[in-house]
Amino acid sequence: MGSGTTLLRLVLDSHENIAIPPETGFMRAYDAHKYTPFKASGANWMRRLGWKDAERDELLAELYDKVFMRYATEHGKQRWGEKTPLHTWHIDDMARLFPDARFIGMVRHPSASVASNMTRFRLMLTRARAHWNRYTAEIARQAAVYGDRFALIRYEDLVVDPEPVLRELLDWLDEPWSDVVLQHHQVQGGRGGRARVEGKSRRDEPIDPSRIGKWKTTMRADHQKWLAERGARRAEFFGYAMDEPLPVEPLASAGAGSGRSGSLLMTADSRPTSRSLICCCSSSTSALASSTR
Repeated sequence: MGSGTTLLRLVLDSHENIAIPPETGFMRAYDAHKYTPFKASGANWMRRLGWKDAERDELLAELYDKVFMRYATEHGKQRWGEKTPLHTWHIDDMARLFPDARFIGMVRHPSASVASNMTRFRLMLTRARAHWNRYTAEIARQAAVYGDRFALIRYEDLVVDPEPVLRELLDWLDEPWSDVVLQHHQVQGGRGGRARVEGKSRRDEPIDPSRIGKWKTTMRADHQKWLAERGARRAEFFGYAMDEPLPVEPLASAGAGSGRSGSLLMTADSRPTSRSLICCCSSSTSALASSTR
């Protein structure tokens, strides 16, 4: 929702080895195996049938991997991925289900994210701002928890100069470089089917840097002022100034942690295993996961 994870999904899905379908929300199905929704007696129902939590997790991890890997195989890929907004709040469970999971967080200028959500989803200003605050706080918390399993990307860095960001990201994921990730709109557009995907995005549109500063002309001046008065400190943490559409500081020096560059924040030795899971979250609401077999 408004931070660019749909774009990242389409870009990574264009890679020859990675298949990432539209959002599934499968972790809500996982929750239902712990507590059946809308059922008073549904709590811990698998435990009552004799299943230990670790046994349940092993079973469900195998199930989900099989479901997604079939999708990947049908598309000629070796690695599967998933990106659903609400999965930002399921990272701990996903990390436990898939011990080799990798996490990619995306953040965007607060005014740009708020403006996007107000326009596309008709959110009120206060709700859209609270939404950004809540999710960026969780992104920062999870990045601290998972350390070298977590990489953080800013939308603006990806859009302004995608190649160095994607080269570093793919290297971290132990995937070979492929020029097709820079032409995702041609790859996605050539597959047929619906052009419009989640978040009202079009998969056949190229990366558009003009969207970075669009909020400066579309958002009301009083809304910009209101956000600036309340969001400057959090924005500064991620290297943003409230009155500048582009980042003003390298990401690695803006927040906590060690970094390899100004556009991709991670620990220096964070290289995954060849069968690792990739999980992506956003400053608005997203989680992307991927695995190989």
